[in-house]
Amino acid sequence: RNENGANKLTLKRQRTHELDNDEYETMFEDREVMHNILLTLGWKPEVEVKKTRKKGKLLVPRSLGEAGGEYEVCLDRVEGLGTFMELEKMTDDANSDAEVIRKELFEAVKPFGLSEADEEKLGYDTQLFKLKNK
Repeated sequence: RNENGANKLTLKRQRTHELDNDEYETMFEDREVMHNILLTLGWKPEVEVKKTRKKGKLLVPRSLGEAGGEYEVCLDRVEGLGTFMELEKMTDDANSDAEVIRKELFEAVKPFGLSEADEEKLGYDTQLFKLKNK
């Protein structure tokens, strides 16, 4: 991916479900060389996710309940899909329970009128792939 003129390769490995991933990232200089490396390894482009993202932090005081803490909030406009809000909590992978964190995230956004009914469980790439292959 290209972020603000910098090239980044991200590999995501699913843990418990599509949006709970271990992530490995590295920066690189030449996009064409990286593209050719991936093709040589047998990877091929299936979909391209084009998004504009605005990032911020959501700080929830413990006094408001169990969900106190700091979260990263991303507002994404995804070409071909629409607008989304992503809420993320960075954790120590060895000591994290995805379902406990998921419930915590919903507690954190409850004051904004959001609930589990608003959740999109598929990543942007999967949504675009499904649209492309209807």
